[in-house]
Amino acid sequence: MARMPAGTSHDSPARAEADAVGTLPTGSLTRSEVARRLGVSLTTLRRMEGKTLHPVTGPGGVRFFDETEVEAVQVTYRRVRARSEQRPEHDDGAAAAEAFELFDQGMHPIEVVKRLQVTPERVIALHAAWTRLKRTGTMTGVAPHVSATGELAARAFELFDAGKSCREVVIELRQPANVVVALYNDFARL
Repeated sequence: MARMPAGTSHDSPARAEADAVGTLPTGSLTRSEVARRLGVSLTTLRRMEGKTLHPVTGPGGVRFFDETEVEAVQVTYRRVRARSEQRPEHDDGAAAAEAFELFDQGMHPIEVVKRLQVTPERVIALHAAWTRLKRTGTMTGVAPHVSATGELAARAFELFDAGKSCREVVIELRQPANVVVALYNDFARL
């Protein structure tokens, strides 16, 4: 980055001050310039100091960052962002198929999170769907050996286990409150 002559406009007061006294190291950037380049807040940038970035402290405690190091971090950030932006495009059916295969192999959901690099919430939802599908008949969607009452109880227990309130279960299952409360009491006894 070319140094600007003294007296010209600057992006930051720190740069202006360092430039005015001739203390700005060649190829250096100020905190605000680095934060802007990386698209992070100053607070986030401060957290990165000493870990990802290694600034030099100049006169007045002004931090100066090596432009080459900042560019390297910028490339890494771009790769991480590109990967995270590709994930939502990742076919949900393909993600479910991969997760179901791993569950069939007996892999724990925590290991599935690590392997597929998806959120725990997504894996929990996939595991619940996998469990429900394993219990049910392939054509009817109802387990052949489970009555409609048993299927209702199983679904209510899943919802209670997920932290849903009785009111939320009443709404979701479209069942009378007294039925859901009785199911909750059974669930609480387990």
